[in-house]
Formats: sequence, C-alpha cells, structure tokens
Amino acid sequence: MKRIIAVLFFAFLLNGCDDGDLISDEIDFADIATDRCTTSNRDILYKLNDRDVLILQIPNLDAVLPNIPTAEGGTPTTLAINNSTIRLVYRVFDGEPTDNNVCASIQPANPSVIEEWNAIQGTIEITTVAMKSANTTEGYAGGEKITALRHAIVIRNVTWQTPSNQIIDPTIEFGYYDDEDFIAPALNAYGTEALKCDPNLIYKKDARTSFTIDIDQALLDNTILNTPKTGLISQTTNKVTFRRFAEGTDLGASTFDFCADYPPLIPSATEVWTADDGVSGLSGIIEVTTTQIGGGFVHSIRIKNATLRRSDNAFSFKIADDLLYGELSED
Repeated sequence: MKRIIAVLFFAFLLNGCDDGDLISDEIDFADIATDRCTTSNRDILYKLNDRDVLILQIPNLDAVLPNIPTAEGGTPTTLAINNSTIRLVYRVFDGEPTDNNVCASIQPANPSVIEEWNAIQGTIEITTVAMKSANTTEGYAGGEKITALRHAIVIRNVTWQTPSNQIIDPTIEFGYYDDEDFIAPALNAYGTEALKCDPNLIYKKDARTSFTIDIDQALLDNTILNTPKTGLISQTTNKVTFRRFAEGTDLGASTFDFCADYPPLIPSATEVWTADDGVSGLSGIIEVTTTQIGGGFVHSIRIKNATLRRSDNAFSFKIADDLLYGELSED
C-alpha cells in the first residue's frame, strides 16, 4: 500500500477555524489480490502488502455480496461503514504479517501492530459482473463458460480516525473479490445418448438436472436420410431448456417417471435456462442428420451457435459453435 500522503490544512491559513482534519491524496491497494478468511471470520476480506494490511469486515458477507450481475448502468450495492459491525481497518505491522494476523481467533504475538487506523464513516459500493472464459472442453469449441462472479469494491468518502488525527479520503479502490462458487450449467455431464418422450420432447438428464429440446417433429423425419435437416430455436418450437432441481432430487429414482411428469416436473425446477431465439443462417440452429442402421434409425442432433440464458436474464453464455447434443435411436 502506498502510504497516505496527508497535507494538514490549518484553518487560520484558510478561514480561521481549526478542525484538525487531514485531507489525504491517495490510498492504493487496488493492485493487491483480495483474500478472504476461510475458516473463522469468513465475513472478512483483506489485503496484505509488505507490512500493511487493509481489512474490510461485512456481517453476513455471503448474503450481502450480490448473486447476480449489476445491471448495465444500474446502481451498485451500497453499505455504510459504522466502525462497529461494518468496518474498514488499516494496520501497519513491525514485520511482514500473514493470514493469521487477520483471521486467527488468537492472533500470533509477532509481528506486532505499530499503527492502526479505523474508518469511522464511508460508503461501500459493490458492482458485480459475471466472468466468462473460453470453454476448452472437447466438443465445445467457440463456447463460453461462466467461471465466477467478480465483485468490484470501491469505498467512498472515507473518514479515517488515526491515533492523532482524522484523515479524509474521497475514494479507496479496494479492488476485486472473485466468488468462484457460482455453478453454471454443466452441459457435458450427460454422455451422447439422447432419449425421447412422445411426441417430441428430447431429453438428457442426471440426478439433479435436465437438458431438453422440444423438437420440431419434421426434423426427425426418417424418410430423409444422410442429409442435414435444420430448424431455428424458438420459445415454442425447438425450445432448448436446461433445468436444475433442488438438493436431494433424484431424477433417476425408480419412483420418478420423467416423461409422465414432464411438464410440469415434480419437484419444480429451482433454476431454468433457455436458449435465445435463432436467427436464420446465423445463430440458434438445431440440425438433425438421420441415418439408417439395420432396421432402426439414429438421429444425430446438433445445436449450433446457441446462447443459453437464465430465466431472470441475469446470466447468459454461448454454448458452442457446433455442439453434438446427442444421438437418438428409434425403431
């Protein structure tokens, strides 16, 4: 951390009033990685830099951190520092501190704190974005995956109480904290076999999730062989849906009949994602190629350039340029 550079403005030089304030030019932890206490004190985010530590304590941190991205142009989540439950603390040690100097219930005797500043007021602003990266899983070329929710934390209009003075800092860039507990749809968890509920629901499932296509029956025409048949994804025909169900759900249980109970599924889904409507020749395309094997038929079903979007419109990601959804066998 760069030391706060403070200029003492004596009031008799300005307007004859002495309030004892210090006005700071800069405090900078922005380029230092943010850590979180992982065992006890999980409501603490902190940054270590040489002998300096910046600590941010927010009660019920998991509940406070937004679980969806901040809308473009929207208002960040805000909290007021009160120096009792919501705290910002800056400490300087006489040696290089470790995580235990912040997180341990019983902190080590060394190094020792030689100076501590406490923010007595200020406003915490949290802006959240979904972090995406290229999906490098085989078969998902050109696709994306959501890897984390990134929380950008800025603290404004901070008043520090030091051992001898008050220091005012208009903006502190606390930096980023990445929450990697976000669970995006795992579309590669099902294998290649696709199943069918009459008349036109194609599905794949595991214990807690399903990945379905309400397919246009014309795409399964077995009189057209070895030639791709295509249709556009929409919210009525060729609708592509991913559903996640509550902990403890077992869609494979012997008492559960997927086709008989769909729709609606019981239990109801806790999370629903659907593919965006397709654009002819560009995106959101279902392609089916049918081949004859012996006395039966195999439909190879592909999803091309489709984007999957959560029902609250908070998250979306491109599935792949050309994904083999699965192969459906029929007599």
